[in-house]
Amino acid sequence: MAKHRADWLPQSHGACHALINQAWKYLDNTEIRARFGFGIETVYNPAINSPSHWLDNVFKPRLDEYNEVYGEWINQEIRTIVISAKFFRVEGELRTLFRQLYSGFVKGNIFIQEEDLEAMGFPKHRTARTEVPVPKGVPEMELHTPTTLVLIVSYHNQGAHGTARPDGVAFMEFRYAIRTKDDRQPSYEELTLSLYDTSSPIKLTFKSVDRGKYIYCAGRWINSRGKPGDWSYIYSRIVS
Repeated sequence: MAKHRADWLPQSHGACHALINQAWKYLDNTEIRARFGFGIETVYNPAINSPSHWLDNVFKPRLDEYNEVYGEWINQEIRTIVISAKFFRVEGELRTLFRQLYSGFVKGNIFIQEEDLEAMGFPKHRTARTEVPVPKGVPEMELHTPTTLVLIVSYHNQGAHGTARPDGVAFMEFRYAIRTKDDRQPSYEELTLSLYDTSSPIKLTFKSVDRGKYIYCAGRWINSRGKPGDWSYIYSRIVS
């Protein structure tokens, strides 16, 4: 098998520009980010430390600056020494961010398939992946309301005393729904809001219009190959 180059980004300025924008176009998609487990920001889940937040608030502003100065740099009629110096600086900074995107959020991500890597222009997986057992046990949760319109969800493996995840588990898939009270508990399929979490607890912030409604939630463990275990009990709590 051929070895990957240490720097897999094209050396050509034009090819580098095309590749980075190709990857951004693919990642600028809510469904794609959800499938990758990037954490979609909602009013209930700000996801401040999520890959989606980083993409939109760190990477995208620098990409916009890069595209603007690239347009000036390739225009021979207006290119100056000052514009060239700015372009080389901005391109270098974005190359660094792009490598961080790959190494921090893409490389080794169990939800990203070979075809995704090819579509984004990233290096493919180097080796075949070994099997990992389906997670045993289910998450057990405790729901707390420390202040108005805030819910803290603490979780651990059922029967365990600490918050450590079971062996082979990468994270917990957390699904929830906010509904008016009725006589029927929702099914797992009706828990249509979701996020992935690696460290208890989860913090949800609600809107004022949700006061008096009920949140229903459940979780299941996902192993390092993306295979899920069984769902937990469906918990409920009033939004106060």
